[in-house]
Amino acid sequence: MTQRPRRDMDVQIHRGAAARRFDHYQITVPDVAKAAEFYTSIGFRIADYIVAGERAVGAFLHVKDTPYDIVFVERDGPAFHHCAYIIPDIQAMLRACDTAGVLGWPDCVEYGPGKHALGHSYYVYLLDPDGHRVELLLPPIVYMDRDDAPAISDVTQITRVTECWGLPPQNSWFFNRSPFPGWAIANTPDTNQLLSLEKYLHFIA
Repeated sequence: MTQRPRRDMDVQIHRGAAARRFDHYQITVPDVAKAAEFYTSIGFRIADYIVAGERAVGAFLHVKDTPYDIVFVERDGPAFHHCAYIIPDIQAMLRACDTAGVLGWPDCVEYGPGKHALGHSYYVYLLDPDGHRVELLLPPIVYMDRDDAPAISDVTQITRVTECWGLPPQNSWFFNRSPFPGWAIANTPDTNQLLSLEKYLHFIA
């Protein structure tokens, strides 16, 4: 790979959201525990678990000292859900949304801005012209130590783990994702319990 100089502090050339660095991938898989077991066997550590009773439905793993490098959530898969980039501040996030709106792509701002309940970072999810999802988020609040135990969130006890406040994501955020060429999609046991924006608005109507 051709080596390129770092551009994180070349602020005079930054545009749009001014992404500073790549942060993580999120992958949907039918068996979160199996995926987490493999990645921990090659050196990753688990920062957060989402469970439904005894079943793991989300695993947030890291290999560097920031909270997440790869995330697995239980949905039909394997499939690519999103990749995430760190941006410098809220103003850059709003500028990215404004840019999408001015260029005629308002529907590409899929979810957010908001604040995550896990990881505690502010976020927005955008769709690129091919329909792939990109998350922009602020630098992580939490930095992980090797001895830190995973935090566990049980979705049978709390209804919101994606967002700390605001509206839940729309159906497309849960179910639209990019398949990997050559891999068959396996189904998950049950996705009917996910609280989408459409369900939320139906409940309060």
